[in-house]
Amino acid sequence: MIKTASAKGQTTQVTMPDSNFGILGYAPGEDDWKGAVVTSVAQPFYQGDPEGRARKAGVQPGMVVKSINGKDVTSADFDDIMLAVGHYTWDGKSRVLTPGFDKVDRSMHQRPKVYPVKLEFQSVS
Repeated sequence: MIKTASAKGQTTQVTMPDSNFGILGYAPGEDDWKGAVVTSVAQPFYQGDPEGRARKAGVQPGMVVKSINGKDVTSADFDDIMLAVGHYTWDGKSRVLTPGFDKVDRSMHQRPKVYPVKLEFQSVS
């Protein structure tokens, strides 16, 4: 696990236009489910494969999600980060996050429109 707030390396800024950007997985940071770290980035299968855009932009496993739309998220709740980037996941606690899950009132709504989203990633060293 990585302490996301301590990432000090090179940054990479991208605009994620949709959910087929190519970041396949994230993990929470070391500090009590705070922050997010990229765990897996897709390899493109063909020229122009949209799943290869993250890798082409320089996103790599182990990079920390530093900001979303200009707001620092290195100490934000992992679940909130996943909702903000449109990546719904099991939170390891009490529920499954599915498209449209609203964290505030815990009810199902129409899928939130999060795209495009501007992300800044930072390497740990």
